[in-house]
Amino acid sequence: MQVNFSKLRRSLVIFFVVCLSTIILTSLVVYVSAQGTPPPNCPPMNSVPCENTGVDKDTSGVTWPKGAKVIVNIDPSFSPEKIAAIKSSYNNWQTAGSALGNGSGVTFTFTTLANPSTASLPAGTYRAQVNNFSNPRPDLVGKASSNGVDVLNGEVVGQEIWVNRSVTDECAVAQTVAHETGHGFGLGDCSNCSRSSLINSTSAES
Repeated sequence: MQVNFSKLRRSLVIFFVVCLSTIILTSLVVYVSAQGTPPPNCPPMNSVPCENTGVDKDTSGVTWPKGAKVIVNIDPSFSPEKIAAIKSSYNNWQTAGSALGNGSGVTFTFTTLANPSTASLPAGTYRAQVNNFSNPRPDLVGKASSNGVDVLNGEVVGQEIWVNRSVTDECAVAQTVAHETGHGFGLGDCSNCSRSSLINSTSAES
């Protein structure tokens, strides 16, 4: 029997291309779905391409160290629904930093203490605080939120986020905290990005 090697080679190429495409698409679906998981009772979030936004004035582009373990203390005066939404925002960032995402390896654990500990932490472990305030800062009266980062040797070693109590919807709280958390990863505000973009300045400041 005569074998048509040209046809066989073409069939093998098509087979491997289909297999490779399936693997890539599966990885993308897992990554996007995990990154966009909304908090309870929130509508699904649309996935949009990342946008090059330059450097945020508060972070100068610096970010958490690779593999940082961040203990996030959430103000216990938040409602249980808002606390769940805030945790969901951080968990989405953690998923985005996994091996399937950007590889930052930054992880978050949570406490809800009225008076969080100020004791020294092991190397590679850091603190973040999410506060429930009537007005985050005098220069942001009427805004949804604000944030501040501590920087040491060119890396973020701490972050504090203020969320305005007037933000009553847990979905809005989730988006607001996700926006501010992005500054800890060196992402800047973008005034001309689409409203669906997490880093659009109106996501947290309107």
